[in-house]
Amino acid sequence: MGERSLIVEHGRADGELKETKTGKIRTVGLLAPVSEDLAAWRMSSSGSAGLVFPRPDGEVFRDTDYRNWRKRHFDPVAAAVEASPGTPYTLRHSFASLLVQAGWNPLEIAVEMGNSPEVVQRDYSHLFREFARGERVDPEATIVAARRAAAG
Repeated sequence: MGERSLIVEHGRADGELKETKTGKIRTVGLLAPVSEDLAAWRMSSSGSAGLVFPRPDGEVFRDTDYRNWRKRHFDPVAAAVEASPGTPYTLRHSFASLLVQAGWNPLEIAVEMGNSPEVVQRDYSHLFREFARGERVDPEATIVAARRAAAG
């Protein structure tokens, strides 16, 4: 795929790669700011070419590695931008919320998120109602503006 997509081939279970929940490989489109971040990380990283978040030795995160990374890296950044308490998984919901606000329909979001349309409707129905007639937002511009605000 292209530079603005991520291929999800595996899940992770305590240091081991496993099948995805659906058993299918999927592609996730990346918004430009996220694609740029990933490209910069890849240029500065000596990690595995296939893993987005490998351990320092290039291997798959174990549960303890994840907890340590979250405590040392993610939590301080989340607190600094006043997004605490949050988790890396919270970012998935933020992404879905941006897509709703951009005017994507449940089927489009389901494909992008690797969920069924029913799951998207269930989890985000309040957002669809809230933004049904609202002004559409540009997800990339929203991310850029949030980063500028966080930088001061």
